[in-house]
Amino acid sequence: MDPKKLATHFVFFLAVILVLLTLLVLMVFVSRDTWDKRLQKRVAQTIERLYPGEYVAGNKVELQGPYATSAAAYELVPVSSQKSGPLYGVIIRVTTLYGPLPAVYRYSSATGTEFMGFAVFDSHIGKEAAITESLRNSVQVSRWEKRIPILLGVEKD
Repeated sequence: MDPKKLATHFVFFLAVILVLLTLLVLMVFVSRDTWDKRLQKRVAQTIERLYPGEYVAGNKVELQGPYATSAAAYELVPVSSQKSGPLYGVIIRVTTLYGPLPAVYRYSSATGTEFMGFAVFDSHIGKEAAITESLRNSVQVSRWEKRIPILLGVEKD
């Protein structure tokens, strides 16, 4: 094969790969805000089940460390002014017997970490409530309860 023709094919191949990668990166940047808004909404809905009308999910909190890729945290703004101290809602992917599920935790400096439930389940439905209750005391859920303060940067290892 002619070297000029081979070089032309190679340049064309690289151009196609470059265009595809550019489109992929562009799509990630465009969808990032929508992804964050939906996670924020899931955190708020899950916490709303146990604390109706008490909190509103606020700004996203930047997480540090190796677990930050599997988690997102949001400030919880109390509706009543009686609550004080920083409050956070954290959603994190937890591996369970049913596969990876998005677990939601509430962190307060006064009360510590509390497991709220799984964002995919409506805890009022019998089967889903049973699954949530069976996993409430699991090793995976309690492991993340201990890791949340470290993930938020309020406590050291």
